[in-house]
Amino acid sequence: MILQAKDDFPDTDLSRSWMIGDKASDIEAARNAHLAGAIQLVGNYQMHPSPDHICHTLGEAVDHVLTQTSATT
Repeated sequence: MILQAKDDFPDTDLSRSWMIGDKASDIEAARNAHLAGAIQLVGNYQMHPSPDHICHTLGEAVDHVLTQTSATT
């Protein structure tokens, strides 16, 4: 899906994009696509061994991404 999104939106810079997901496979997909970061939401799925950050809510994850991206711009 990440590569399809890149095809659909060619101006997207994957190296500055983040994945927010609830499955370990979401974090793996982010790693494979060389995204800027990968956040795993705590939920009903197995945790990835090394997400960039762990959050309990989508809002918390969005706040984290915004904090990280504003620090680098």
